[in-house]
This record gives sequence, C-alpha cells and structure tokens, in this order.
Amino acid sequence: MASLRKRDNAWNIQFYDQQKKRRTICPGKIPKRDAEAVLSVVESLAFAQVSGRTPDQDVARWLTQAPERLVEKLPNVVL
Repeated sequence: MASLRKRDNAWNIQFYDQQKKRRTICPGKIPKRDAEAVLSVVESLAFAQVSGRTPDQDVARWLTQAPERLVEKLPNVVL
C-alpha cells in the first residue's frame, strides 16, 4: 500500500519496497487526479516487484504513455 501526501504544493508518494525500506517518489506539482494515477501505478509496480510477477497490461501501457521525466524516477525505486 502506498500513500499520497502533499508537501510544499507538490505530491509525494511513499511506499515500502521488497526489502521493506520506505521509498518516496516525487512526481512534483501536478493535479491531484494525476498524482492519484501515479499512486495507482506505483502500488501495482511495488506489488509486482514483491510478488515476483510482471505488471499488468494497463500499467505497462501507462508507462509507455507517461511523461519521460516521471518514468525516469520509477526505475530507481520500483522497477
């Protein structure tokens, strides 16, 4: 489970990785609706990582369509 928090007008997503270390992704100053979409993707990716499964097709599609600056933040944390 991941959480979404607003800090200094920017969104932060916090979750635990497979080593049970708390991680943070900062998508930045984006609308809440977009931040919630990123949260959903991060949750799916974190679950896939922990369970040893591949992400579902919706998440894979989202990753191909998401802004590059955002996708670049994910490999360091959940991919």
